Parts: sequence; C-alpha cells; structure tokens
Amino acid sequence: MSIDPAGRGKDETGYAVVKIPNGYLCVHRCGIMASGYSEVALQKLAGIAKEEQVNDIVVESNFGDDMFNQLFMLVLNKVHSITMSEVRHNKQKERRIIDVREPGMNQHRLVMDKKFI
Repeated sequence: MSIDPAGRGKDETGYAVVKIPNGYLCVHRCGIMASGYSEVALQKLAGIAKEEQVNDIVVESNFGDDMFNQLFMLVLNKVHSITMSEVRHNKQKERRIIDVREPGMNQHRLVMDKKFI
C-alpha cells in the first residue's frame, strides 16, 4: 500500500493498494480523501490495509517530517500490525508517476480495474 498524505490547503490524501501475483502489478484499490490527518481518514486507511491484507505500507514524506507516520501508526497498530516505511522525493510528481508506470505498461504487466481509470 502506498500513501501520499495531504499537504496544505485543498490537497488530498491519495492511496493505492497494489498486489503482485505472478509478476503482474494489480491495482486492487485506490482513492483519495479530503481530510488526510483526521482520525476518520486514518481509521479508514487502517481499515483498508487490514481488509486488503497489506504487508507493507510506503508513505511519501511531505513537509510534516514524519508527523503523518507517527499519527497513523497509533491508529494502525490497533487495527493491523504491519511495517511502514517512508520515501522522500525530490523530482516532479508527474515525472515520478511516468517513471514508475512506464516499465509495467511497456511489459503489459499493469492490471487496473476499469472503475479506477
């Protein structure tokens, strides 16, 4: 599971659950939430992780410097105990998206449900 926490203003928290059966990248679930740091949003993310039997969560660090991780771990440990790591990016978001999706799409290994497109 990957989470991009909301920043400031009208920014939203985005998440995606990707599983890799037989080398294919299967997007099982993805979405956004308007209230990124609220307890309701954190509980919803923890519930999704449990429901989808997630093994690892990667959180994109923003300007909060680990604040989201600390808040989320308090909620997550009550629901589903798993590992969580943080990744910091310094490239433009659009370039990162293309860099990550391009190999899977070129090899025809990215599988998405039509409802996510």
